[in-house]
Amino acid sequence: MLSIKSLSVSTALSEETLAMTCKVLWEGRLIAHAKNSGTGGCTHLDYVGSKEDIQAAESWSESKPSLDDDGTQFVYDGKPSFHSLDTMVDTLVDDEQFRKAIRRSLTRQFKSKTLFLANGRLMETKGVYSPAIKDALLRKFPGATILNCLTIEKAVELYEELDKREAQAKQSASTN
Repeated sequence: MLSIKSLSVSTALSEETLAMTCKVLWEGRLIAHAKNSGTGGCTHLDYVGSKEDIQAAESWSESKPSLDDDGTQFVYDGKPSFHSLDTMVDTLVDDEQFRKAIRRSLTRQFKSKTLFLANGRLMETKGVYSPAIKDALLRKFPGATILNCLTIEKAVELYEELDKREAQAKQSASTN
């Protein structure tokens, strides 16, 4: 599986694309250093791994469809589009930046609100989480998941799942 680590982003240098650097790993082994200057060009990969790992990562990336914002496969000139290794790295970077923004937002909101999932929606109640608020919420919304009670990583994961479901629902509604 392809992954990234040691992501460093410079929003001050980002103009047309995200200025960033990171390490690219295949199955946990370093295969490249990625860099994008943020001026609109492609992400540049400096390969440092074995040829076999690099080829495996490239083949895997090329099997993954490029998706539009609505989650449908991007079509160019009538043909479905697939990733290259550098565009797959860009997607991983974007996903990590999205998770980071969610993590930051949830952490900030947990200081003044209680956030919970009920009836397939993210809901909130004013007031910092407490056992009394938990009891009241669970009486009103049995089976609700209170995000404040979870680790931040689990709360981010559930938020991402909800976001994907909402995007799919919008896609389905727009095609009907």
